[in-house]
Amino acid sequence: MLDNVITFRKADAVLEFPTFDGDKAGDIWFQFKTTAMDGVMIHNTGETENDFIQIRMINGDTIQFRYNVGNGIQVLEYKTINGLDNDIWHTVHVERNRKQTWLRVDNFPEVVFNEQQVHHVLIKLT
Repeated sequence: MLDNVITFRKADAVLEFPTFDGDKAGDIWFQFKTTAMDGVMIHNTGETENDFIQIRMINGDTIQFRYNVGNGIQVLEYKTINGLDNDIWHTVHVERNRKQTWLRVDNFPEVVFNEQQVHHVLIKLT
């Protein structure tokens, strides 16, 4: 769990990663610990101004996965009972495929959004 630990000493610090390649399916998994109440953990924009994915913490107790693949913003949100800004390690796992998008925080049950079966829109990030 402690391999490749990164410490941010400024509120506007940024770490750049390669573009998330999840046009048809993909997942993001990471661990964090913080005392901050709010923050954007991952943000990746797409080919158009409407396409993006974002994982953020709100009010110290909620993880939110927001994304738009050109057909409107979808939001999956998990609010914890004990908070996330308690300086202990937490796990976030997000997955999107042709049928579902889901968000899991720690070992709690996932929040699931069933994608429209009419067509699957690809995420095209840059």
